Amino acid sequence: MSIRITAKRRFGQFLITKPADVTLDGLPAPTVGWKGEPTVVAAEPGKHIVTMSFTYLGRDCGKATTEVQVPLDGDVALLYRSPWVVTSKGSLTVH
Repeated sequence: MSIRITAKRRFGQFLITKPADVTLDGLPAPTVGWKGEPTVVAAEPGKHIVTMSFTYLGRDCGKATTEVQVPLDGDVALLYRSPWVVTSKGSLTVH
């Protein structure tokens, strides 16, 4: 049982170079790179709160939060997209 997270930058956002930060239920989880390959985060079955953001020019930007339900026998796939304007909220959706 796990949460698979893929992160994508918007067109032209090549200056966002550091991986996206992830928290699972308020605790740090593995970071997610921008190359489109999913990062697997181990999670017990049940409800979880996932929050993502990225660092840009020393600031925490693009924060997005969602609640997911991890089933007993499977995984959940999430897609994080950076916002068009880096100081706005990103999107984090079940994929």
